[in-house]
Amino acid sequence: MKNILFDSYAILTFYQDEDGADKVEKFLTSSRQGNLQGYISEINLGEVYYKTIRRLGLEPAKRQLEYFYELPL
Repeated sequence: MKNILFDSYAILTFYQDEDGADKVEKFLTSSRQGNLQGYISEINLGEVYYKTIRRLGLEPAKRQLEYFYELPL
């Protein structure tokens, strides 16, 4: 099984549906299907959370973090 390490930029691209989000979604789908193992460091996850707080506020960031834990990482 192959491994993939997501950085904060990839996850933010996916969440914000920016250019490249479809590619990130393909990797996440492949991970969910068991074709590869996805990872993210705690530092990168913290960066996603921090940037989301700054952009959307605390409550939306908390909801997004809860959603994040459903991702196959």
